[in-house]
Amino acid sequence: MLENTFRVDSGRNRPFDASQLTYQFDYQEWLAEAQKNPFEGFDKLKEIITTQVSYNLIPFKYDYFSFKGSETKTYVPLVLEIPLPSLSPKKIDFKNYYSLNLILDVSNSLGQVIFEKSKELNFQEKGDRTVRILSPLYLEPADYTLHLLILDNFTGKVGTIHQRITVPKYGTEELALSDVILSRPAAGEETTVSTETKKALITETLMTQATREFRMSEELNVYVEVYSLFLNPETGLNKFKVEYSFLSQEKLLTSVPSAETSPTAQKECRVQISFRLKNFRPGRYALRIKINDEISGKSLIRDVPFAILE
Repeated sequence: MLENTFRVDSGRNRPFDASQLTYQFDYQEWLAEAQKNPFEGFDKLKEIITTQVSYNLIPFKYDYFSFKGSETKTYVPLVLEIPLPSLSPKKIDFKNYYSLNLILDVSNSLGQVIFEKSKELNFQEKGDRTVRILSPLYLEPADYTLHLLILDNFTGKVGTIHQRITVPKYGTEELALSDVILSRPAAGEETTVSTETKKALITETLMTQATREFRMSEELNVYVEVYSLFLNPETGLNKFKVEYSFLSQEKLLTSVPSAETSPTAQKECRVQISFRLKNFRPGRYALRIKINDEISGKSLIRDVPFAILE
């Protein structure tokens, strides 16, 4: 029912630097037109954010993931997915150009804004049905509210999301798991990834392939990080196993035998595995990941929902 290839890489997560992203913009007439929107600046847009007014004229989606960052803050990459059919392009020389404004605010439990960011995006359509935006955050462990706003500069259409999130704490000696990324492997991806290129895996996956919707018989890639593994006092090495199970309506469908990992001296490891979803019919499922630390005898379980489309 399932085919898989397992690989594990030891080492710390190196978060993505957003300044490395570049966009090729055409700052000419179409950009000047993009500024002519009914809101006439950011004041009215900020009012929508602060008053938590909701608009759904641009029905975009978002997801966020939590990974270990610095000693005091958690790395929280936020991914937005905007369907291009909900936007209105400007056609120049038979090519479609789009212009968006993104506003992101993060408020604490008292309603105080602790982080705000605005970004203008101008881009040309390249055949994709969606555009993805990555906005990396570094937040202290706590409860927050995300306020997201997307403005189509050509029409003035707005989409908003106001959502509470919880940022976990990883800077302890307790065994812990990061959030799990499900994705379609990137085109041309090799079955093994070198240590040098592994550090860029999270960014590339989030930007291009992260999803929780798959087609029948498609390949499902899994990525997760394990923190605070115990080391054997005698050998100084870790020893852990990873178990995978697939569930439907909380009923077990199939399990994958424990994947053996080579002991290392690292307390933090990255784990990646791919499954070929054979004989999975359309419907909603969950992947259950269980980490067994054989040195301490402790274990952790994480369920990740996903869907198979027709």
